[in-house]
Amino acid sequence: MRLDPWRERWEAGQTGFHEAAPNALLVAHADALVGQRRVLVPLCGKSNDLTYLRSRGHEVVGVEGVEMAALAYFAERGVLPKDEVRDGARTLSHDGVTIVVADYFDATLEPCDAVYDRGAIVAVDPSLRGRYAEKTLSLLTRPATLLVVGFSYDQTEMAGPPFSLSEGDVRALFGAHGAVEKASSRDALAENPRFRERGATAIEEAVFRVELT
Repeated sequence: MRLDPWRERWEAGQTGFHEAAPNALLVAHADALVGQRRVLVPLCGKSNDLTYLRSRGHEVVGVEGVEMAALAYFAERGVLPKDEVRDGARTLSHDGVTIVVADYFDATLEPCDAVYDRGAIVAVDPSLRGRYAEKTLSLLTRPATLLVVGFSYDQTEMAGPPFSLSEGDVRALFGAHGAVEKASSRDALAENPRFRERGATAIEEAVFRVELT
C-alpha cells in the first residue's frame, strides 16, 4: 500500500476525512457488534470511532500506516500510551485501545471477532481491493461481523479517494464468505460539502453489514 501520499496529507493537515464525532452510521448500527470482543479498525487514523467502540465495551485494535496519526489519537486525549514493538511493528495502547503502526497488508495481529471499516476500503486503490479483502478475512475468527461504511458516486464527476463503493462491490468481495446486507444510507453531500466542492452532484454514504460464517 502506498503510504507516502497519506503521510503527506497528515503532515499538511489535509485531513478532511477525519470526523469530529463518531460516525453517525456506526452509532446507528453499533448493536450489530454486540457480543464481539475484539473489533479491528483498519486504516484508523485518529478516529473518534475508536473511543466510541471502546465505550461500548469492545477491545479495539486499529491499524494505521501513518505514525503521526496514531500518536495524535492518544495525544489529543491527554494520555501516554504503552509504547512497544510487537511482531516488528510499533504498537501503542491505552485502556483497551491499541493502534498498530504498520502497512495494513503487512500487519500481524491476534485474531479479531469483528471489523469496523469506515474510510479504509474506499481509501485503497480499487485494484487492491481483492487483496484488502483477503487480508481482512485472514485476521478474523468465524463467525464474525463486518460493518463497512463507504461512498457510492459517479467517479467521472469526482476522483477518489475516497473511491466509489457500491453494494455490488461489497458482495463481490465478501458475498462468498457470508451474508451481505445494505443496512442504511444517507446523503453524503449534505454531511460533507467538500464533496460538492470537488465536483460530485450526488453521493451516498452507506453502511453494509456482513455476517461471515
